[in-house]
Amino acid sequence: MEIALAHGQKRKVKRFSEIVEPNQVFTAADFCDPEQSEADIEDFLGPDLHLKLVNTAYDLKEENILTPKDISESGVNSPTIIKQVEAIWQLKPKLPEFNHFVPASYLIKNPKIIHDSNADDAVKRFERFFQKLNSLIA
Repeated sequence: MEIALAHGQKRKVKRFSEIVEPNQVFTAADFCDPEQSEADIEDFLGPDLHLKLVNTAYDLKEENILTPKDISESGVNSPTIIKQVEAIWQLKPKLPEFNHFVPASYLIKNPKIIHDSNADDAVKRFERFFQKLNSLIA
């Protein structure tokens, strides 16, 4: 079975595949959009929820608020939402330095943002992920 992976992940999977069984090796992309060749944990949330989380965590206002339109018009050649956000962030010089930890920390401290959002797709992605993990220990 051949796995198409993004740059840098091939070495990781090769190393892991030497340690574990082939059906035990998977990436975040396995649980996200089937057309997405590469994914990070942020992609489990989906673009809308992740943008809401970033906007809220950084308390962005008006012209600085990131939108799905920003993503689609960014021209960023990356399937991952985090790379797209980073690229758009660079185009907005008034923003503080972007750090992946800020939205993650905000989510941990304010899980209500999930309940206040349409998180059905994100929940399904995490559900499939944990079902896969559980199947490995069953």
